[in-house]
This record gives sequence, structure tokens and C-alpha cells, in this order.
Amino acid sequence: WNTSAGRMFGHSASEAIGQHIALIIPEDRIAEERMIIARLKAGERINHYETLRKHKDGHSINVSISVSPIRDVKDRLVGASKVLRDVSAEKRLNMILNIQKQALEQGMHNHPLPDILNSLASAAEANISRKVFACIMLHDEQTGYLQCAAAPALPKTYVEKLCNVQVSPHSGTCASAAYRREAVITADIATDPEWGALRDVALAAGLRACWCQPILSGQGRLLGTFALYYPEARTPTEEEQSPLSHLLH
Repeated sequence: WNTSAGRMFGHSASEAIGQHIALIIPEDRIAEERMIIARLKAGERINHYETLRKHKDGHSINVSISVSPIRDVKDRLVGASKVLRDVSAEKRLNMILNIQKQALEQGMHNHPLPDILNSLASAAEANISRKVFACIMLHDEQTGYLQCAAAPALPKTYVEKLCNVQVSPHSGTCASAAYRREAVITADIATDPEWGALRDVALAAGLRACWCQPILSGQGRLLGTFALYYPEARTPTEEEQSPLSHLLH
């Protein structure tokens, strides 16, 4: 259990050595390990087998696994050398490219805008291993308000309050991002002074943090916002920032 394994899975060597390998295997993937052991016993090597493994904090990691049998001087199978490579970034990029292609095709075939935006929001949620809620709001130039256009997983009690959100630094993360024309991170909605009247509604809906990026035209005109909400107080990871940046484009 080397240093890289510790970084990848969150367990130190002292926590991992001596434990069953199920420590890093999701429950619904345990059968895979039995299959791998059976193939090793049959004299096979496992090369670049793609599957999911589990971090100490519970989130899933896309990995590519290669396994080689370890044999003693009498050619008896006594163990296995297993190398795992994190391929999450590659998986996310491929999925994002497919989603971009799908969105462009939907636009070319005149699909309703709400359908396209819901697809993008759902894609953002699916591309992040931890639980998040995506929300796309559009800017109404006539009224100056933000209107919720896509929020497939956000609690309905909260979405109902996103009909007319004023673009200002005191109406939540999205309104602030639209006002500033830059990304805004609220690590804890409960303590952020910019949340105002929406705070209690968000907390009651189980939302504790938010990261929002403004959607701007090529000429810098405000089109709307794209946000991720979290059920716990925290800031976005690099894993979350990359797909959202691609989807914004």
C-alpha cells in the first residue's frame, strides 16, 4: 500500500495493511473481486480492467486495474500485485464531450430550450461523485430578474422561490455571481451575509453550500447563471470545477 494508494483512497498504510480488499470496493462490486481471483487462479493476468472503487469518505473513483499473480518457487499462487490508475478525469471529459455534442444536436433540431438545459444540469450532477444539485437560471433583460430554467434534482420547495431573483449582492450566490460577473463560492449558506431572505428556505431544503458561475455571451452580456448546490458546508473541488467549466462553454 504505497503513498499513491493513500492519496487515491484516503486510507493510510497502517489503516489498509491487514484489511480485506473490500475496504476499497463498493458493495455492488464485490463479485468483481471474486471474478478477478478466479482468473488469477486460472493463470491469467488482468490488464486495464475499468471499474469503480471506494474512497475512505465513501465517494466512488473510476479506476483502471491491472493485476499480476505472485507465485512461489513451486509455482503456487500466493498473492497478487495490483496496480490501480485513477481514470475519473478521462471518464468525465469523454462524458462532457458527448453531452456537448448532444446539446448541439438538440439545438440544431430545435429541441425546446428547457429540455436542453435540463440535460446539461443532469449531466453536471452525474459527472460528480459526491451528491450535488445543479441549477441553471436565465436572466430576463426586461425585468432584470433571474428565473430558474433547469433544476432537475433541487428540492421543489426551494425551486419555487427562484421565480424572480433580483440581480444583487444580497440575494444569494447566483444573484451575486450575476451581479459581479464572476464566480462566487458560498462555503456555508448558514453564515454567509449575502444570502438574505433566501437563507432560511435554502437551509430548510437541506442546502448548505453553493458555487455559481455567471453565463456570459461572447460580448460579455449576462445570459444567466450555472450553480452547484451541496447538502453540506464545503467548497467545490477541482473535480467539480472542470465539468462545469466545460458545460458553461
